[in-house]
Amino acid sequence: MMEKKINGKIYKEIKINKMIINGKEVKGSTIQAQDTIENVNTTVNIITEDDDER
Repeated sequence: MMEKKINGKIYKEIKINKMIINGKEVKGSTIQAQDTIENVNTTVNIITEDDDER
């Protein structure tokens, strides 16, 4: 896994399993324009892959 240091804090790269955008489940890690065009505000939940699931 890759790590990146930003403002003195270390952030680790994690694999995204799926996302929920405005209540709609989306596979992958890209938010499509049509998923955000309906609303002024967009809610995104990111579900990651646990180390135990590998």
